[in-house]
Amino acid sequence: MARALVRDVVRNCGAIAGRHLASTIAQIERYAYSIGVVDTPRLQLLSVMVKRPAIKHCRTVSADRLPELVAIMHEHATTPARCAMVKRVKLLMLTLLRSNEAVNLRWEWVDFRPKPSPSPQTK
Repeated sequence: MARALVRDVVRNCGAIAGRHLASTIAQIERYAYSIGVVDTPRLQLLSVMVKRPAIKHCRTVSADRLPELVAIMHEHATTPARCAMVKRVKLLMLTLLRSNEAVNLRWEWVDFRPKPSPSPQTK
């Protein structure tokens, strides 16, 4: 029954949803086994039947092409919304923040004081 359910989810929703469902079923079964409701855990290897989805990594821009990217962004910044988007992208590029970190950033967390450059350690 559980195997057929996972197979249907994979067919209809994709491998990631199927693996998530299989993992959730296995967690429920582990809990039921730990409290004595189930005598033998049988679905622990359920996620093995679902293949891992192929991960497609995003291509990156090399450092020597960043000025070209910024120039293209400025060319297309013709509306206030696009100008704001360009500023956000430049913030992410200059600070190396992830997008979710930038969204949750608070002004009180920002330290504008200059920091001394680290001196090389000597023995």
